[in-house]
Amino acid sequence: LTPLGTIDVERTLEAITPRTRLVALAHVSNVLGVENPVREVFDRAKEVGAVCVLDGAQGVPTRPVDVEQIGADALAWSGHKMLGPTGIGALALSERLLAEMTLYQTGGGMVDRVAVEGSTFLPTAQRFEAGTPHAAGAIGLAEACDVLAEIGMDRVAAYEAEWGRRAVDAVRRIDGVRLIGPPGDAEAEGGIVAVQADGAHPLDLAVLLDAQGVLCRAGHHCAMPLHEHLGDGQADAVATSLRASAYVYNGLADADRFAEALAVAVETLRGRKRRAVVQP
Repeated sequence: LTPLGTIDVERTLEAITPRTRLVALAHVSNVLGVENPVREVFDRAKEVGAVCVLDGAQGVPTRPVDVEQIGADALAWSGHKMLGPTGIGALALSERLLAEMTLYQTGGGMVDRVAVEGSTFLPTAQRFEAGTPHAAGAIGLAEACDVLAEIGMDRVAAYEAEWGRRAVDAVRRIDGVRLIGPPGDAEAEGGIVAVQADGAHPLDLAVLLDAQGVLCRAGHHCAMPLHEHLGDGQADAVATSLRASAYVYNGLADADRFAEALAVAVETLRGRKRRAVVQP
């Protein structure tokens, strides 16, 4: 990683050698909001015959995604990040991977013939659909896809970028608050804004924001190594952050509301620390 937490492309490409068998990347960082150089890395991976796996949980819901253009052999994403229900996601696989992958579970719906002497199984993706499917979740996810298709993913991406620019501009006016990630790159950050504040733990900030009706996430965001890198190896308060994550249901005014609530929370914590110093 670079000092800002983004992928160091040159060193990453150097790390991919003829011994490399699999390269996995996140399409978009769920902490920084930046889109990673997926195609460049995957092109290098394919030169050495490695399988390319893409985590699209943050990318598929927020921008147009062309699997062939990106060069992924496998692409996974979550339903709950794109207006769908929890407990369901999707995995897109190349025909080659589908043919090569072995079964990991068996059950009804994926068998061709079952006998005492042995069993045969259905071809391609059907082999991995064992048992009763999550039908309700699939229906909900399909509806979510239809809604986003009607909006248009180009419009979703443009709106997220606009929301991010507005939030970043507002947060920059708060004294002692630092944006996590590349400075001034709001276009890439989209609808994700992660911050740290001097003398204020992100968990405390989240509680005070919640009291003002603004819901954010605080902590490592399932990315401890990234936070340790950004915190120069220091733990806890330094190696965590507060993150606002907007989507199509958030108005632009929510960006201002987030910054206003954050300013109040920061000042509240600072005021309490000042009072604690002078009290006997």
